[in-house]
Amino acid sequence: MATYMHATARLGADLGSAASSASIAAHSALLGSRVDVQKLPALRAAVDAGAFDYPAGLPEDERQLGYEFGLERILDGVEVLVDARSAI
Repeated sequence: MATYMHATARLGADLGSAASSASIAAHSALLGSRVDVQKLPALRAAVDAGAFDYPAGLPEDERQLGYEFGLERILDGVEVLVDARSAI
């Protein structure tokens, strides 16, 4: 979870005001400029395919990087782990 928080903070710092909601294009451009096809070929393919672009027609006020969504998924996984271990 600390890595996720650090990465999100770093992305916010790199993108500046675009991190809040202004433009996913900045996010995609940042990924595109930093993802090495030799080291991360699957991520490079996802970036090139537009996986990090907002859906066409999404209102500007709904364009966010989704920090809360990602954190909720991490915590969901922690909950599953805790539940599994408590069942033993």
